Amino acid sequence: MKLYEKILRLDPEWRRSDYAPVQRWIVKLRRKGSVATLRVFFKLLSRFVQATDTTPDELVRLPKEEMARRIQSFCDQLSEEGKKVTAIGTIRALRSFLRANRINPDELELDASYRPVKRPEHVPTKGEVYRMANVAGSLKWRAAILCVFQSGLRNSALR
Repeated sequence: MKLYEKILRLDPEWRRSDYAPVQRWIVKLRRKGSVATLRVFFKLLSRFVQATDTTPDELVRLPKEEMARRIQSFCDQLSEEGKKVTAIGTIRALRSFLRANRINPDELELDASYRPVKRPEHVPTKGEVYRMANVAGSLKWRAAILCVFQSGLRNSALR
């Protein structure tokens, strides 16, 4: 059993939870979310409730001002640690959780304007490409790496 499954008291198929708010959320997510979305959202909610030392039941009963303060400070801390994408995802997951429990997240005035740092594109040098090709597992992968390099395709274009 995964840690987030224990924290949220999920059954192995993720169809039930001992927490009523999580159960309502599961019903909503399963209608339109993928398994990957469920996993990510469950992980984010479990991280939040663990870090704030609350249960999902306690979270939905908090006064709106306190709820907003806890969510915002948790996400601000993630952002300060350089985890801006995780902060944005956490706000998305928590907004979904609150909506499933008949709490309007727009009333909380959460600021999700974290901007992820964009890394500049790295174009490998000729020497780097040949080093990659030399450690490629087989001739097929060596040929693929060298072909992509010679053609000038970007990684995203190749994919």
